[in-house]
Amino acid sequence: MKLSDVERAVRTQIGLPEPKWLAERAERSTHDLEGLYRLLCDLRHESEQVGKIPAGYPRHVDIVMRILHALLPWYTRPLERFSTISARTTSEITEQVAQLIREQQQSQRRIRELETEIHELRAKLENR
Repeated sequence: MKLSDVERAVRTQIGLPEPKWLAERAERSTHDLEGLYRLLCDLRHESEQVGKIPAGYPRHVDIVMRILHALLPWYTRPLERFSTISARTTSEITEQVAQLIREQQQSQRRIRELETEIHELRAKLENR
């Protein structure tokens, strides 16, 4: 039994809905580069958010978060360094996956062109 099957069974038993991303992952084929590209973009975005105080909080909460951030550099700095490295790495991988998607699309176009040419050649040979 796979870990995803166990997770799905536990969710069913306790009545939790299946997360959207889990359902999408199950439906995707293993060579879905566009899905991987979207996931990498999400990961890069979230990595860039680590260590940043979210906007829109009340002023007193914002002040407390800034104080905690200043008082816990031993905790926050390594997280920020890790997220920076993660964001850079994810950015590079995202660009590589984007290139693979472009090459895959070009290959698919070329395959369709070749299939058309083969079909036309077969038709010519049959008409002789």
